[in-house]
Amino acid sequence: MGGCPTIVSVYPDHRPSRSVRETPVPLPPELLAAQGWAVLRPDIPYDQGARADPIEATPAAALPAVDEAVRRAHADRLAVLGVSSGGAAVLGLLTRTGRFRAAVAESGTADMPPSSASGTLPCGAPSGSAP
Repeated sequence: MGGCPTIVSVYPDHRPSRSVRETPVPLPPELLAAQGWAVLRPDIPYDQGARADPIEATPAAALPAVDEAVRRAHADRLAVLGVSSGGAAVLGLLTRTGRFRAAVAESGTADMPPSSASGTLPCGAPSGSAP
């Protein structure tokens, strides 16, 4: 049997190590811990000025923390959760890694318009135009 089951709570541009403010989470970490889960809230820096994609940035920031938690706690059962931008980050993690056995993506946008060179929405309308 492995170590403690672990929930990874993600939210782009959140740095729990630097702030005591709460980030929106579907379930309070204290409730999860009381039910026997370890809760990992990794720092996920995101530079909005650089127009980087938060879904692309999340795996690069979160997975090293997950790897270290797995190494230290022998966690073999991983889940990921997030709300709002964190929900979108959950979807990004699920499509880029097979590390998680379960996921909660609450109110996350699944089809975000590109923020890169094309400047068009998925339907082909120019960004900023009304449908």
